[in-house]
Amino acid sequence: MNVLPYIWLIPLIPLAGFLVVGTLWTMGVLRGAWVHRVAVTASALAFVVAALAVWDFSGGVGKYESLAASDPGRYAVTVGGEHEASRFSVTVAEWVPAGGTVLKGWDPGKHRWADLHVGWKFSLDALTAVMLLVVTFVGTLIHIYSIGYMEGDPGYGRFFAYLNLFMAMMLTLVLGGNLLVMFVGWEGVGLCSYLLIGFFFDQPFDKESGLSCADAGRKAFITNRVGDFGFLLGALLLVVTFGTLDFDALSAAINGASRAWYAAPLLTGIGVLLFVGATGKSAQVPLYVWLPDAMAGPTPVSALIHAATMVTAGVYMLSRMSALYWHAPGAMFVVAVVGALTALFAATMGVAQYDIKKVLAYSTVSQLGYMFLGAGVGAFVAAVFHLVTHAFFKACLFLGSGSVIARCGHTNDMRLYGGLKKWMPVTYWTFLVSTLAIAGLVPFSGFMSKDEILAQSLFSIRGHWLLWLMGTLGAVLTSFYMFRAVWMTFHGKNRSPEWVREQLRESPPVMTGVLVVLAIGAATLGLIGVPHGVSRLVGLGDVNWFAHVLHPVVAARGVVAEVHGEHGGHGGHGGEVAGEYLREGFRVHPTYGQEWGLFLLALGVFATGLGLAWWAYGNDMARARALAPRFAYVRRLLHRKWFVDELYGKLVLKPFYGLCHFFHGFDVWVVDGAVNGTARATLALSHLKAAIDRYVVDLGVNAVGWFVRLGGSLMRRLQAGYVQSYAAFLVLGSFLLLAVYMLINRP
Repeated sequence: MNVLPYIWLIPLIPLAGFLVVGTLWTMGVLRGAWVHRVAVTASALAFVVAALAVWDFSGGVGKYESLAASDPGRYAVTVGGEHEASRFSVTVAEWVPAGGTVLKGWDPGKHRWADLHVGWKFSLDALTAVMLLVVTFVGTLIHIYSIGYMEGDPGYGRFFAYLNLFMAMMLTLVLGGNLLVMFVGWEGVGLCSYLLIGFFFDQPFDKESGLSCADAGRKAFITNRVGDFGFLLGALLLVVTFGTLDFDALSAAINGASRAWYAAPLLTGIGVLLFVGATGKSAQVPLYVWLPDAMAGPTPVSALIHAATMVTAGVYMLSRMSALYWHAPGAMFVVAVVGALTALFAATMGVAQYDIKKVLAYSTVSQLGYMFLGAGVGAFVAAVFHLVTHAFFKACLFLGSGSVIARCGHTNDMRLYGGLKKWMPVTYWTFLVSTLAIAGLVPFSGFMSKDEILAQSLFSIRGHWLLWLMGTLGAVLTSFYMFRAVWMTFHGKNRSPEWVREQLRESPPVMTGVLVVLAIGAATLGLIGVPHGVSRLVGLGDVNWFAHVLHPVVAARGVVAEVHGEHGGHGGHGGEVAGEYLREGFRVHPTYGQEWGLFLLALGVFATGLGLAWWAYGNDMARARALAPRFAYVRRLLHRKWFVDELYGKLVLKPFYGLCHFFHGFDVWVVDGAVNGTARATLALSHLKAAIDRYVVDLGVNAVGWFVRLGGSLMRRLQAGYVQSYAAFLVLGSFLLLAVYMLINRP
């Protein structure tokens, strides 16, 4: 089946679902079960087409070479090899046909021409295939779960319409063959997050901060615009520098002049600017503050944002631009440091939250930090693999929390839970499996991905032991706060109000069935990407299928991948140290003993977090209550999130609002004053001119007319038409003239 030429249908299908559901529901035509039937069908159909496209792609793209040769303007095919990744692209339509364009660059004396064309290009390679399957599969499961969770909500149709639009935008982002098409999806998921986070726009959200759900939506939208400014600057610099936004062309240009571009300040600057966009979209320090407040939306929205769509966009973008980052070690260092810092910093805040969704939200921020840490040290495969495993266990955790919230009177406070294992066994066991995965227990998926990132942060040439240490401390805290949530929610005595306890029961199968599927993925998905070090320990050899598939897309090329010296290789045994001389230094692979040390350390990290959580919260939270007064200040500091929101309020928002008030005053008193003053002066001048016109000009003109009229009246009396009158006037006039003559000529 030839499906690849139709990959543009994948985002179009949920977009059509959005239009149908949104329009017909608004018109009152679509109601009840038909709402979710249309929406779920659209999402499921997108998954089916994506799966068929990936299957077609896995069979090789060589069969499409003749199609590309017959219509090179529409289709492009790259047949993979040892040093090249397979890729299929289709340009649906021309978008920006700029043609011959002068690129000024940075040196006025080196202007050059570029044939700049940007089209609606959609591409599929191994990285795209991974993201397509994750987004469509997990997204469809969240659609199905929402049938039970959102039942009876007055905005039922609006909710499913927004979910379909969210899927369409994320799929556009993933399939985009150039930065401009990606940016459409990039901004689209930002818009959808605003719509869904503020879904309950007329309700309050957080009593402590005073935020409403609408405020939380605006906070997410505005924070992301800050990051997007950096993304746009980076994209514009790419156009000026390379004359293209096409991913394939950019990679070819950088790898083709590898020695010239390696560590170039311009490339480093572009990499940092693009990463600024990623820090907003993927909630990294310092632009992470919107994500915890994204919990204002319905719980399925939280699962969709955190697991399958928006927050993974930044990691995907960095992986897609891996050729640039391999040649910008300074930018990669920034990525790694910010990722490690975020992983640890967010974990510290997760340990003191009582809102179950906020615990998971800070967990997401932290786990995203691990993904960026992996990308920053060159472990792009491990970073994307952690994105995949995280999608399953985090979706399961969020939807499990939604199951609890729906049955506990729609409260998120874990202090009002307890003992729910008895009433909600399916929710409990699926939540526990996902907790084991995120905490890093062998052989669950989280261990396979996260601990591989930690290992590479220690042994990679671009890694450092401080990065590894921050990541390891974050892993201890992750295990602690997740098992804290398990004990507070499912174990001990039930602390719910009586009216809640009377109605406690398991969620319906449409919700629990989704939880089971996601839990199975969280438990087993790690087996497709068993790290080389783990497989060595158990004597399996190299069984990392995921790395073999993805590595050609994100591998270092050009001067970065050059091997020098006599010690090339992939690992050593016993006391042998193997490594390879790279462009930027010497890379040492862990020895067999070091692999065992990391493995045992990972188990110790998991056990430490579990033990601390059991010690403090295992006996119906008795020790936690006893220790609370001693650590009240620390608990308050962490619970209030290090007062970062308040700090931003003082250092950013307050000056900004002050500046707004200043400009408002300037506008009112200066700009408006000048405009209004000019208007008043003009009005006064017009009144003066009217008076002059009326009393001077008009009076003079009217006086002349009056005199003319008076003269006319007199002359009319003289010209009466009687001959005798004319004769009398003639005689009288003659006498008058004679009298005057005599008076003048008197001697």
